[in-house]
Amino acid sequence: MIPYRFALLLSVALPLAPWLEARAQDGPAGVEPVAEAQTPVPSDRFSLDTDIVIIGRPYGQAEVESESEFDEASIASKGSDSIADLLDRLAPFIDDPDGAPVILVNGREVGFDRSILSYPPEALDRLAVLKPEAAARYGQRAGKRVVNLILKKKFASLDAEAGASRATAGGQFGVSLSARRVAIDGPTRWHARASIERVDALLERDRPTRPRQGANGLTTLLPSRRGIAFNAGVTRPIGDFSASLNMNASTNERRGVRAPVANDGDPGDPVAGLRADSDSQSFGVVVNISGRIGKWQTGLSANYTRNGSQSLLERDDGVRRTDRDRSRRESLTARLNTSTTVIDLPAGPLTTNLAVDVSHSHFVNRQANGGAGTPFVTDERTRAQGNGQASFNIPLSRRAEGTAGPLGDLSAELTVGAQTLGGRGPQRRFGGGVNWSPVAMLQLRAAFDQAETAPSIDELDGPPVTTVRRIFDFATQETVDVISTAGGNPELARGSQQSLSLTARLAPFDDQFLAFNIGYRAQTARGGITSLPELTPAIEAAFPERITRDAQGRLIAIDTRPINIERTSDAEFTSGIALRLPRPGQRRGAVPDEPGAEPWQYSLALTHRWRVRSELLVRSGLPVIDQLGGDGGQSAHFISLQATVGKRGVGANLSGNWSSATRVRGDVGTDGGGGFRVVPPAIFNLSLFVEPEHFRRGGARSSWMDKLKLSLDIQNVLRGYRKLLFDDGSVPAGYSRYETDPLGRTIKLTARKRF
Repeated sequence: MIPYRFALLLSVALPLAPWLEARAQDGPAGVEPVAEAQTPVPSDRFSLDTDIVIIGRPYGQAEVESESEFDEASIASKGSDSIADLLDRLAPFIDDPDGAPVILVNGREVGFDRSILSYPPEALDRLAVLKPEAAARYGQRAGKRVVNLILKKKFASLDAEAGASRATAGGQFGVSLSARRVAIDGPTRWHARASIERVDALLERDRPTRPRQGANGLTTLLPSRRGIAFNAGVTRPIGDFSASLNMNASTNERRGVRAPVANDGDPGDPVAGLRADSDSQSFGVVVNISGRIGKWQTGLSANYTRNGSQSLLERDDGVRRTDRDRSRRESLTARLNTSTTVIDLPAGPLTTNLAVDVSHSHFVNRQANGGAGTPFVTDERTRAQGNGQASFNIPLSRRAEGTAGPLGDLSAELTVGAQTLGGRGPQRRFGGGVNWSPVAMLQLRAAFDQAETAPSIDELDGPPVTTVRRIFDFATQETVDVISTAGGNPELARGSQQSLSLTARLAPFDDQFLAFNIGYRAQTARGGITSLPELTPAIEAAFPERITRDAQGRLIAIDTRPINIERTSDAEFTSGIALRLPRPGQRRGAVPDEPGAEPWQYSLALTHRWRVRSELLVRSGLPVIDQLGGDGGQSAHFISLQATVGKRGVGANLSGNWSSATRVRGDVGTDGGGGFRVVPPAIFNLSLFVEPEHFRRGGARSSWMDKLKLSLDIQNVLRGYRKLLFDDGSVPAGYSRYETDPLGRTIKLTARKRF
């Protein structure tokens, strides 16, 4: 049953829909759409040669300058269906270390509210990637990137989308449907979106794989999936403040069949097989208020979430048993973020940001492992967490207009903070950075961070998830289906972490159409937290308590929950090139509604990561695990590609990822025989889109093709998969093409219609 909060939000948001829609389309009642009021000025006040200076930031601009911007034409050429999809396609140009940049809307923080990501990209006037120093300005840790989404002042849209996907090798078919309504009228906006998805299971009989003992072809290589999601929200001004209320709810289920029943049931009936099922539900409400209190720009955000999950896993080792997990978690989080100018220095204002986060969560898990009638064991925990941070942005030198200046643009940032979790002592953090631009085309940055770390609530109390995974067992040299347990680990301890990053960005032209990036990142952690790495012989030797084998030595279970590592050490170099054509200054003057008026847009981003160190010391007294040297099977080189060509109405996007081959030692700490060569896949994805109305001859009457967009997405174009080879080049049993990656290439056709 949908929680009562769902109905409460609808009762607030939906009655506002007609009013907001009318305002978005027609403007405020009783007000004529004028550009600006003009007051006659006596001719003797000034001559035509008088300079007019406009003070103030343009509409939607953030408090930190942008590093690069994407205008409406550039956004349209990407062919994205949502702002979230657009950010994915612009990821190489954003370069956030976590892949999830901080989001601003019209220069304002949105706190926990991420609903803007479900808006159509047509709602954007432009997108700005802010300079790296924006992280401290908005209370974020060093290295985070900040993206400002500038919305159109007036926009209204109703669209529906239908999609169908299929694996080209057959066997799996999926469908999806969604409907979305968005209206924007200056600072007021609202949205609602509903979606449903269904994907069939991929059965063993659908692929030419080696049959397992007792298999009848009806076991699932990939489970079926069902999902329903809904989100809605409204944002509007209240006096000098902007307030928003957003709600989201979803339910998902996965159904799989591990193997036919050996002792009872009809072996031809998949229902009689050993089930591997899971369900999850979520509900959340986000409230955000932002505005200026005196000289302080302030934002207050609160987020309530309620998540539930259920999993069922059946086993048959002579006696049929069922493992059941049921969990529920409620959490309430609040964040206060405020910033102001402390003093105006000759190089600019010294600003400070103060941020405080508090959260409270309650977790209940009930688990029953065994046959029918086995009682549930209940585990219940409550945790509280607090986090405070103060950041200072200090300008040291500013380049004069049109001159290089003695130092150019130079600024520093300092961050201090502390965190507490569940009554444990505070964990302190200290960091800083220097940003230097000696000339306009070159930006240099150095940042460091020293922090005492503690596990997150998810790492401690995440709901247990038991699934069946197919992995290669290096010890027995066979592919096996194992029971994998993920979730939180309440025994995790605290640790410390140090990081250093050096980056340089060269943009030799003023319009930023070409940029080169190079960087170095190093990190060392003591008592750090990570999930169990891939099960190589070295990892099994270091974590024998996480591995379960039967009397014959066959791998049957693995525990992948987070663990503490005595010490980890990582270092890497990064480099990249980003190109956009035509140059931004050459795009002006096009008429969007005139066929062929806009020029083709081209963009290319190519990045390379070279990992030079990745070491694990599990605990004192054990040898160091070199994950690049054969103990961990990790690649040293990674290359990613993002290429786009298009304009309003038609376009294509190609993305790709490649990793270098590596080795895994057969015997821990030796380089003798019995090793394996691991060849990661080269994965390329291709997306094409067309809007037929842009190719209709002038004067043609409107038709059903108006505002219609057709998209074709091909995932894993080259059918790449991870290869594992013996030293002689032969393939281990159970590691064939479809046993490694049963899905292969998929094609999805989507039709999106705006009304």
